Amino acid sequence: MTRYFVLFLIIAIITSVQFLYALEEVRAVWVPAWELISPDMIKSTVDDIAGANFNLIFAEVRYRADALYKPNRTDRAYKNFEPRSTFLNTAPADFDPLLYLLDYAHSKGISVHVWVTTFVATRKEWKEGDLPFPTEWFTLNEQGKPNDEVGQCWLDPALPQVQDYLINVFSDITVNYPIDGFQLDYIRYPSDGYGHNPTADYLFTNETSLDPKKDKDAFRKWKADKIKEFLSKLETSLHKIRPDMPISTAVIGGTAGAYNEFGQRWGEWLSEGLVDFVVPMCYSKDIKEVSKRLSEYIGVANRQSVIVGIAILERDKGKYDTGEQVSDRIDMIRENGFYGYCLFSHETLLKDNRQGLDIVSKRCNNTIAKLPKLRIPTKERLPVVIVSIKGSKYYSVEYDTISTHRYALLKAKEIQYDTDCKVYIKNDGNWYNLYVGLFKDKSEAERLAGVLRR
Repeated sequence: MTRYFVLFLIIAIITSVQFLYALEEVRAVWVPAWELISPDMIKSTVDDIAGANFNLIFAEVRYRADALYKPNRTDRAYKNFEPRSTFLNTAPADFDPLLYLLDYAHSKGISVHVWVTTFVATRKEWKEGDLPFPTEWFTLNEQGKPNDEVGQCWLDPALPQVQDYLINVFSDITVNYPIDGFQLDYIRYPSDGYGHNPTADYLFTNETSLDPKKDKDAFRKWKADKIKEFLSKLETSLHKIRPDMPISTAVIGGTAGAYNEFGQRWGEWLSEGLVDFVVPMCYSKDIKEVSKRLSEYIGVANRQSVIVGIAILERDKGKYDTGEQVSDRIDMIRENGFYGYCLFSHETLLKDNRQGLDIVSKRCNNTIAKLPKLRIPTKERLPVVIVSIKGSKYYSVEYDTISTHRYALLKAKEIQYDTDCKVYIKNDGNWYNLYVGLFKDKSEAERLAGVLRR
């Protein structure tokens, strides 16, 4: 009898641990700007999300270079001249959507990450006098036109003045609101043919001695590097204000397209510590295509750095993805071990008499889930990074805890020596030792890395 009781107790404990572990995942919803225009609308939205056991909101507080918050609300350290969003034209002048959302969502136990569009700058119809920046900052296609396929214009990521402008705007939001995280959307070029702002073309030629319209592969890589340069500066600024705040990016759903056409080399962003996690927009209606893309993400990054974005979209006129289809995708995301999922959007979850919200809630979110930790501060990061150089040599890199994860990794990638060596690196005016050891194979490097971690 005692033996069976002990066995039962062991099984119960194991089951309980597995149950508790299963209850920690990201369950996020994107909430677009036009759902944040009144207190009643915000309350209704948050109540829906909390009632369906979601735990995170990505709230769009910058749509097209506009503000659904108060620029320079109390702290004016970062200049921010962006105008109040026209979505708020009928709202009282003193209404602050972001502040109201934060207060109400936090009271319901929901975390809020601000969601901002980055380089897309205008709507389809715009007037130059309404813009808080000059049109000379727009990126152009090879024909010299700024408009994308739907008529929007975009800021050019390669321009230093564009980078400085956006860093000020995003830092202003961060310093003035108790947000739980920061998500960048449209952090890319409109498509592969853009990037030909005259200043950008000049900078490329000056740095490389190449022609941007002829040497397209080099120009493509250069553009991606400029986005990464911007992210590096922004990460430094935001984490100087809030070292604990996770930064994420919403990215194109197909890895090859993200890398080659849009300049979103997000695997590098993660490995170099520029962002804490990414949300690829895995919006295919074909479950086999979803499975294929999940495999791509596993090949690029740690599963705990990827929150998979899925959507309820209008595929045919008046016909949206069903709650069952969305639930199948969520099941697949969980089976593949990702940290969680994000649904686009709250608005479309309510289509067809709220069937999407109701089905996902009952089938996938029938228990409460704790939000996992989405940022590991630098001081807590593992002091070892394993780097493959040209696919055959593996290095274990140990660096000072004062040095950043990003800096050590970048330096390790530059090293091409064939023997053990010591390299000296400079960081914030001080010199630190960076030891790089060469190993015969990956397993040996991983073994030493494991020892150093302990």
